[in-house]
Amino acid sequence: MITDFSEFDDFGSTYLSDSTSFALFKAIFYISYDIDEKKAVSQNEKAFLSALKILKAGLSVFRGNSNLNHFTKIGLDANNNLSSVTCANDAAQ
Repeated sequence: MITDFSEFDDFGSTYLSDSTSFALFKAIFYISYDIDEKKAVSQNEKAFLSALKILKAGLSVFRGNSNLNHFTKIGLDANNNLSSVTCANDAAQ
């Protein structure tokens, strides 16, 4: 979810505006933050959230269950650990 439109606009202009910018974005996420499909989901979530925070993406991240009717907002706490807040998708019920 976009939480800061100005930050998101700057983030998009910097990293998503063309193929060269997107290649830089991918390098930052996969190389600099060591995001890898072989790692535990929680490790990748933490790295992804750290990158979004440092890059000032203006985004919040949600994790859905297998039915996509229950969502948890995830973030990093003051100690840089994963934290979550449960959200219900009442429209799906």
